[in-house]
Amino acid sequence: MSNSKTRNSACPKPESKNGWVHKCDLDDYLGRHFPIPTQVVSNEEFYPLPQTAKQRAVEHRMSEMASANAKKMGMDRRRFLGTSCGMATAFAAMNSVFGHFFKVNAAEMSNPAAATEGKGITSSSMSRHTTWRRIAGKWAA
Repeated sequence: MSNSKTRNSACPKPESKNGWVHKCDLDDYLGRHFPIPTQVVSNEEFYPLPQTAKQRAVEHRMSEMASANAKKMGMDRRRFLGTSCGMATAFAAMNSVFGHFFKVNAAEMSNPAAATEGKGITSSSMSRHTTWRRIAGKWAA
């Protein structure tokens, strides 16, 4: 039986180094590049908890929604997930599993202008590790 988490990929299977596999290497191998983590990750000081059923459901839902929305926008899923629409899709996927925690509407998942409309954002950059961003031409923490 085929398992999407163990499928063959263009990237080589990541090698364990001292018992650890880097998340970025595993994501490359599995072809999953989500804007938010779908399970607990570790800084290598402790072994993370296994992925829960709800986290797995978010990952599955996010993958389905992102593939459909990327196709509508004429781009591949990885590129789509790097856009504001991809982030809105990630929030909507989490809402569908955990309940309504994030304010996001359907237009934000397929229209980049709708994703920033009414939020006072003129330019910004988002990263999991970056704490500085540019809003309205000024740097803010």
